[in-house]
Amino acid sequence: MSFYVRALCLIVLLPLSAVYSQDAWYRVEGILESGEEQLNGVRLLVPWASVDSAAGKISVRVVFRNVKREAVDAFGLMAAEDYVLTLADGQRLPAKAKSESLALVVPSRGLAPTQSNSGVVAFSAPVGSEFKGPAVLEVSRFGRAGFDISPSRAFVPPPVGKLLPVNQVLRSNHDAMSLVALEVDSAMVTKDGKLVISLGFRNTGRADLKISTRLTGGDARIADGELNVSAPDAVSPALEHGITPKSSILAAGTPHNGTVRFPLSHPVAAEQWQFFYPGYERLGAQWNSSKGRFDVKVMASESNEPASETTATDGGGLAAEDRRFRGIESLLKRLQALITAGDTDAYLASLPLHLRESHGRLLRDAKKVNATGLTFELPPLQRFEQGPDGSVPDVQVLLQYALHDGEKLNRMTASAVARFAEDGGQWRIVDLRFVKAAPFWLLGYVSSEQTDHFTIYYRAASESADKIGKAGRQMEKAYRELKRKGIQVEEKSVAIFLDQVEDFAAVAGIDADRFDGAAMLQYQKTGDQFEVRNRLIYINDTRFVTGERLWGMQDRQSTITHELVHLYLSEDTRPWIPSWVVEGIAIHFADQHNSWSRRALRQNPYFEKISLSELSKQHTLTEGNDARATQAAYLLSGEAFSQLDKKAKGQKLLDFFRSYSGYDFTSIRTALVANGVKLAPDESPSIATAGPVLTEILLRQHFGISLATLDADAKETVRKRGF
Repeated sequence: MSFYVRALCLIVLLPLSAVYSQDAWYRVEGILESGEEQLNGVRLLVPWASVDSAAGKISVRVVFRNVKREAVDAFGLMAAEDYVLTLADGQRLPAKAKSESLALVVPSRGLAPTQSNSGVVAFSAPVGSEFKGPAVLEVSRFGRAGFDISPSRAFVPPPVGKLLPVNQVLRSNHDAMSLVALEVDSAMVTKDGKLVISLGFRNTGRADLKISTRLTGGDARIADGELNVSAPDAVSPALEHGITPKSSILAAGTPHNGTVRFPLSHPVAAEQWQFFYPGYERLGAQWNSSKGRFDVKVMASESNEPASETTATDGGGLAAEDRRFRGIESLLKRLQALITAGDTDAYLASLPLHLRESHGRLLRDAKKVNATGLTFELPPLQRFEQGPDGSVPDVQVLLQYALHDGEKLNRMTASAVARFAEDGGQWRIVDLRFVKAAPFWLLGYVSSEQTDHFTIYYRAASESADKIGKAGRQMEKAYRELKRKGIQVEEKSVAIFLDQVEDFAAVAGIDADRFDGAAMLQYQKTGDQFEVRNRLIYINDTRFVTGERLWGMQDRQSTITHELVHLYLSEDTRPWIPSWVVEGIAIHFADQHNSWSRRALRQNPYFEKISLSELSKQHTLTEGNDARATQAAYLLSGEAFSQLDKKAKGQKLLDFFRSYSGYDFTSIRTALVANGVKLAPDESPSIATAGPVLTEILLRQHFGISLATLDADAKETVRKRGF
């Protein structure tokens, strides 16, 4: 009986000279039952025969197996003459030798259930005998097993000591383990006749899993080509502990790898085998010598019980959520394929009626602003819970695209909230609306003005359209001024002039009643590397039209200059730079601090309540603040850089700012621990912990001043100056 399995493992084989000295091996695959009552429950398996033509010798492997549920006592004396081989030419060859283990059908130790007694029976043939064609093995008390000694039945066993790929993934049908894939990578037969399988457990879900289980690598089993079931006789340290790291946390997408080693009945028994692991699909492997690989097959698990008390903490039904995530992700990929193929009609037909007009404009007008590569992405680390009506609401969907200016590619991200529903196994969009950094052309800002160093988008036939020429001149003036001050400017940048309050809020994603402009940056993080995205400046033109100011002396020129500082420093801006540093350097280079700003700060009710130390813990200066508190935070930030400017002009300020980007998460952790901050092994440093420590280090390094001293000096200057 041949079984066909697929698995991922490591296989090591004995040297050909020592193990595979025969000309060829042939599959027999005979299974014989005894007619004697005393041998009931003992089955004879004849898996292989081998031929050594030079020595005129044929060897047949025989296996007596106990298939009963109870042990079988010693029985069945067997002599060499109990085995006879008949060749194709009619010659009957009595056995000349047999393994000592075959003296009894059941050895003196007896046979426990599934145990076997195996060995080799050798036959000698006269010189000139034909070693090809049908042959029949007769075994006393068991009957006859036929096989064929011909090239079509010959096989070459797996090589010894060679790593052989398997590359198969097994799935668990146990609820707690449904997101944990068992990856069988490779197999190898060793010189001492063992099968080494390399495997790993991978969390295929969207979030880290905490798994509580007694399962280890030692729970794996194989059935080799002689149907002998074996437990591992060696397990690598990683899997000896369990199927997860010692923390019990299996990180999303990260495998926990190791090896397990199994004894083989015989080195050739690695020619076909099955791999079992509790609660997972079975894997069958059959050696394909012509292709030099294992042909593999996955079969259903015989049990869905991985081990007692196995649980996976997944935040409540993550397996079901993961299925929803995969379904919605598949839907977005299908829609994306339609966009890529330019099949706008099919794309719009897949949307509900109320979305078709806006999405038609989204695709059509993207060409007018030179936006390319529109793609949908589904951030995985969010909840995909069903609402009362069965739909999945409040799903964040990202629209990625690129703006081209000259030779520069500016990657952009717009954020939308969507609702999805499933009908008959097919997912569809119920609703989708942009909530942050909406594509500006979707709101009608498709007209553009080109200057030497800027592309300015605006809405035609609007109040801003009349001011675009002046705005372009102001941007060029800011460009020249910042370049003169030592800031590394860019040859081409993008600006959006927005003439309606609600448009500014939708595109920039911030309060249009409090901000004259914004430079919006996003970061795509991969490991310790960052890619800066959404590098645009947005001008809230309505603020200038109405005359309202956040800072009383602000005008459009200073706003443009301020935001361009942010834009030009974006490549060195990191999430762990305190917002007062980001805003302070922009205020300084835009010349937005003076005697008027000091008087406004001195008269602000929050002046004595805020500190640079506390501001160093904040991502933005608007966190939990009203308009007056925000004003105080901005003005103190500018005054702090005015103080630093006294110590070192221009370039030293820029070097200080850029030095934050010299840190990655690893070096930040090192700096924090060295300064007495306690972090858990898997804890990522936050702005609240990293901001004050890094700022203290860098202030002392560049200016020889502490954060507290800078704060005190800036406030003292404000108290003494102004009118």
